[in-house]
Amino acid sequence: MFRLKCLADSAVQGVLLIAGWLSLGLFGGVIAQEGKPYGLAKREPWENTHFVGTPEPPLPYTVGPVFTNQAWHAPIFIAPEPSSDQLFALLHESSGKPTELVVFRDEPKTAERTQLIELPGRIAYSFCFDPDYADNGQLYLF
Repeated sequence: MFRLKCLADSAVQGVLLIAGWLSLGLFGGVIAQEGKPYGLAKREPWENTHFVGTPEPPLPYTVGPVFTNQAWHAPIFIAPEPSSDQLFALLHESSGKPTELVVFRDEPKTAERTQLIELPGRIAYSFCFDPDYADNGQLYLF
């Protein structure tokens, strides 16, 4: 008997809750429509305005191709070797070729490069030189 009464009470509460939500939705929409519309009565365009500092002038740099004699296959990262004229580049081609680390002279017309390491089945995204690289020659791939 107690169980039936609890179920009946919860059913009544559910019906009242649904009726409350419906009435709020119906009357809430009517109340919201009765207010004044938002926005300006008349839009006035901005003309001859100037903000100090904008637009910024373009930087005095230009972008152009360098190392055009190198065959680049998806370069990921490039960095100069400390205290030398060498550049290290990490290359990865998604067509199944392994990731490779190459080194070449920091001269735009150079065409020669040396492969230092090849990583079949792995991808390296970057590298860094050990802080004591001049003495130990260690390089970290990650």
